[in-house]
Amino acid sequence: MKQFYGFLFYTLFLYAPRAIYSADQSEEISRCIKKHVLSRDLIETLSCKSKLVYNSLPNPGKQDSTQNTDGDFKFGRKNVRAKVIERNQYIDSVWTNGHVDSIIYMASGGQNRVRTCSRTAISNQHWSRCDPFRIGLLAACLPYEITAVGIERLLEKAHKATLKSALTDKGQPIEILTLFFETENKSSLGKTERLSSTIQIDFDPLTNNLAKKITYSDKSNGPWLIMEVTQFKEFKNGIFFPVEGKITSIANGNPIDFFKVIISDVIVNEPFEDDAFSLSFPEGSLMVDELTKTSYRIDQFGNPISEQTVSSAQPPPPIGKTLDSTYTEPSTEESPGWPLWPLGLSVAILFAGLGIYFYKK
Repeated sequence: MKQFYGFLFYTLFLYAPRAIYSADQSEEISRCIKKHVLSRDLIETLSCKSKLVYNSLPNPGKQDSTQNTDGDFKFGRKNVRAKVIERNQYIDSVWTNGHVDSIIYMASGGQNRVRTCSRTAISNQHWSRCDPFRIGLLAACLPYEITAVGIERLLEKAHKATLKSALTDKGQPIEILTLFFETENKSSLGKTERLSSTIQIDFDPLTNNLAKKITYSDKSNGPWLIMEVTQFKEFKNGIFFPVEGKITSIANGNPIDFFKVIISDVIVNEPFEDDAFSLSFPEGSLMVDELTKTSYRIDQFGNPISEQTVSSAQPPPPIGKTLDSTYTEPSTEESPGWPLWPLGLSVAILFAGLGIYFYKK
């Protein structure tokens, strides 16, 4: 009987999904991530402006202003305010209740629209292409997903992780964490393919382990997106935040375009004004309530001034949605977890072992 339980324990341990690294590496990786999280979480409140300025590498002098994005942000632990101008559309949004409930005002082409909705709270959820936490590398996207999360969440989802110390070209020390991911993807033809990808994160010990570079790669095409912080600034004792950076898109091994990142007017850990998270609207704006599936006109305070009708039209697009590689869309669900086949295999082996045991008995 002892042999059977030993076999069962070994089987479950062998097939349990987990990141793979040695005990020494595990301690070093844990220390590296904890230091990063502690540094990031020193920021309890943040006010800042951020900007993405587009440039085409094949035509270095050519700038496409429609690709530019400007944002004015206020981040608290429970509330977020984001005012964004993107593709000639103005969006003013407030997320409350631990970043779960939202009301979003959108103005474009002379039309005023308000949207209210609720979603599952996800740590470090982000709000726009120019969200300073994402373009400042305090968060990152999972492979083949559009939800930005804290870097510690990436480690939880990784199949394998390695850590090494190195020096930059300027001789500055960095720690390089490489996360390996194996995911399955179904094509339009119904075929399932195995996708291998990596995320390399360069941590800067001089800024208490904030990330200074993140490189997204896949096995087939190599690097396809590089996000860098080119300048940090210390705003309070030991509290750093990025102020300049660069996002480069790559195709077939060649850079194709980039965004210059500018973060300014940074205020850290100061109280917000009383109306920081209050919205007002032009009289007669259309309210689309995704909770009740109704729409109606509202006054400047959001009170109904017309009859409610069933909302059959599609809701407005997400905040600042674009088709380029830097877009991050809020998600209403947690990212898919580990595949269930290891658990199924373990259960099958368990029943097989029980059958053999009772047969012999």
